Amino acid sequence: MAERKSEYGVPERVAIETALKPALRKLMKLAVDQWHLWPAFQSIVDIRVGCIDSSKIITRWDDPRVGEITP
Repeated sequence: MAERKSEYGVPERVAIETALKPALRKLMKLAVDQWHLWPAFQSIVDIRVGCIDSSKIITRWDDPRVGEITP
């Protein structure tokens, strides 16, 4: 199935993401200012042996209006 194009000839998905970037930037700044971002540890599992090999820290966003925003 062919991807839909915007009136400017770019994929519609890209046009929507580009249009939303300024609003998302504003929401991210507000989230940082109001401490709505929090760190979480994510385990990295070595599937060959089934054990945790390492972990990484990632940022999670909990918005009071919509709840947790997933990556």
